[in-house]
Amino acid sequence: MNEFYSDIEEPIREVVRVLRDNGVNTTCSCGHKMYVEADIIPDGQLEVIHRTLFNYLSEHGLPTKYSIDIHLEQENPLSRCFAIIQLVR
Repeated sequence: MNEFYSDIEEPIREVVRVLRDNGVNTTCSCGHKMYVEADIIPDGQLEVIHRTLFNYLSEHGLPTKYSIDIHLEQENPLSRCFAIIQLVR
């Protein structure tokens, strides 16, 4: 096993390895909380949300500070993907 993976907590280590082996740039993880954070390239609807929001805020002289959190909930057989947009004032 790559020495890099030995620094990752055991409960989440294999998930991180599989994601990285498939081209996902993981940036941090926690075995206690069972999460992995990854950088993604905005595409599709996420890019539309970002550009629309950025342009609107810019055009109206408002701060362009916001976050867009993408969530995918999987519960067989259905899945739901949604965005939470948080404006920072």
